[in-house]
Amino acid sequence: MWGTEQSLRVQVGDEAPWDAARKQGNALFKAGEWASAVTGYAHGLECDWIPPGVAAVLYSNRAAALLK
Repeated sequence: MWGTEQSLRVQVGDEAPWDAARKQGNALFKAGEWASAVTGYAHGLECDWIPPGVAAVLYSNRAAALLK
């Protein structure tokens, strides 16, 4: 599902990589694919720079997916 960092940039265009990963994680979470959602949120956390509030959301969402 997740390719290299370069392919992620191609997929998201001008969108911030952490935002694309958050949205992908949210979609997977809603679909009940919790393990994949965890991976999506983790990819968002691996970005070079993430706004502090967004980092908190990614950690929280990842924790929720891990609890499922």
